Amino acid sequence: MIYKGEKMKFKYILLIIIFLIAIPSTALAIDSEKLDNLIFLLAQPEPVDWSDGTFDDATLIEGFEAIYEMSIEEGNDGQTRSVLWAMGETGLATFIPILLDELENETMIACYALGKISEDASVTALISMLENEDRYVREAAVWSLGNITYGADLEESKTDALEALNDRLDLEEETWIAEMIDAAIILIETGVITDSAFDTM
Repeated sequence: MIYKGEKMKFKYILLIIIFLIAIPSTALAIDSEKLDNLIFLLAQPEPVDWSDGTFDDATLIEGFEAIYEMSIEEGNDGQTRSVLWAMGETGLATFIPILLDELENETMIACYALGKISEDASVTALISMLENEDRYVREAAVWSLGNITYGADLEESKTDALEALNDRLDLEEETWIAEMIDAAIILIETGVITDSAFDTM
């Protein structure tokens, strides 16, 4: 004889099992062949144009999120850095939450990746990195703020970025970073590249 409480418990367990079967994990949500292809391309030394139309946005989002999770679970730091970089290269705002989280672990890569995603959240996060004690992180933040495309929807963020860069210029003790800040300000204001660093990456 099954009592009422046991019936409820059985139903609850059954619902969990159905949920786990019906909803695949992120890693299985994308076709394994596409996933393998993405992993292969991430490992190549030559850069890949992730926005060239070879993969649609849904494939990139599902694939990179799956690869990112696998890399973290496996402790594969090299692949983690590669996929974070690729997330930035797509220009997709969907990846911003992951990149913001990674500012604590893979700070420089996350900064450079955010600099390729022209969104208010990217600008805000990069401004906060201008005060980082690591000079190379500050350099990455300066480059990224200069690299972002400030469209009409980012006017307020553009003003914030310029103000933050000018403030940092008064405090920056590293000459080469101060020169990059000058170049970033000119690039944001005029669109003219005056430092070769902004021609790369």
